[in-house]
Amino acid sequence: MSTDLQVQARTQKVKIILSHLVGKLGSSIFSFGIGLMILRETGSASNFGFSQIIGPIVALLLLPLTGSIVDKFHHKKIVIIGQIASITGVILFLLGNSFQVLPKLLLIYILLTILTIADLFLETAYSSSLISMVAEEEVQKMMSQMQIVSTCVMIAAPMIGAVLYNVLSFEQFVLMEIGSEILTLFIILGINFYLFKERKAEDRVQASQGLKEIWRMFGEGLAYVRRSSTLMFAVTYSMFMNVVFACFMIGLPFVQIQHFKFTNTQFGITEMAFSIGILGASLMLARKKEFDNPLYSAWKLVFLIFADLSLMAGLVFLNLTQWLSFTGMTALSLLLGWMLAAVNIPMQVWMTKSVPQNMQGRIFNLLGTLSQVLKPLGILLFGALFDSGVRPDMIFILSAIVGVIMSTAIPLALRVKLRELGNQI
Repeated sequence: MSTDLQVQARTQKVKIILSHLVGKLGSSIFSFGIGLMILRETGSASNFGFSQIIGPIVALLLLPLTGSIVDKFHHKKIVIIGQIASITGVILFLLGNSFQVLPKLLLIYILLTILTIADLFLETAYSSSLISMVAEEEVQKMMSQMQIVSTCVMIAAPMIGAVLYNVLSFEQFVLMEIGSEILTLFIILGINFYLFKERKAEDRVQASQGLKEIWRMFGEGLAYVRRSSTLMFAVTYSMFMNVVFACFMIGLPFVQIQHFKFTNTQFGITEMAFSIGILGASLMLARKKEFDNPLYSAWKLVFLIFADLSLMAGLVFLNLTQWLSFTGMTALSLLLGWMLAAVNIPMQVWMTKSVPQNMQGRIFNLLGTLSQVLKPLGILLFGALFDSGVRPDMIFILSAIVGVIMSTAIPLALRVKLRELGNQI
């Protein structure tokens, strides 16, 4: 690598991290404020819940288009258009709310839909460009650093959001989000999306190619996934694991508040421990040599996640003092965060380096959307189970057993030899 390219690469990495930080922090604080406003002004968990399912529904409806469009058009242009759409959506929301064009709740749902659509294209294009924005040997390090930024935002955003929500008017809160989105746009304008790999001429869209071409490309993406037993395993396994992992999403807050009777401070500490675990794994992976077989390494770690779930069941069953329960839950939450990050980052690296760049938009979008298809069912299932009076320790242990069985059975059923894969698709 020439000296000039090394300087550009260092500057590029700073811009990528900075855009990720500003964009994530601004949107996370805004999302926190929107959620808090819905709960405070309507007092309805259903209204809040509806705001959470907009994302998966929109992603599923746009599944045939998102990845194909990303793979056919210039990635930087897509990211810029997505960022401008987000800014425009928030400005229109502010104007609509000021002039009371529609009820505030309806305006929020419309805004969330616009932001979800923009983010779908923006994030798919961004993730598909990483292999060409940084050197190939820097991909795992870059992803780990981005995960570190995301984790720090997860820790800081609720605290900053709560303070700003109390001291700013709602209009000022929205203006702050507009400012962060505009700043992110200016940073993105300075990023070279093809610093290390130039986009091939045959991958660029022609004016005569329209919706028919987009559908053809979507079909190519589906065919690519179907031809690969490894990708079929990744999709199938992720779908079912997201159902089981919904046990964490619903069960952990329920058990800590309803069973252990933790205070708000104690609950906040266990949530922070989870984020610190993610941060620790991200820091470790940023320094670690790349995995020779990332998919197999991630698959093995999933069994430790189910062991963690079983230990949580043991905490509930033993019915210890609140202090011991709090200490145990904090430690297990820390481990859970660490293991989830240690699973996700190698998986992301494997896909980024193994899937052809001209297919990454379609494949990443397919895998991301399909893996979330069954997640709402998992949330409904475990919500009903925890509300029904079934002992939480039994739910945890049975979920762990089901997870272990599926983790063993799915590779066998799909005839995937994970140990022998290496980095291949």
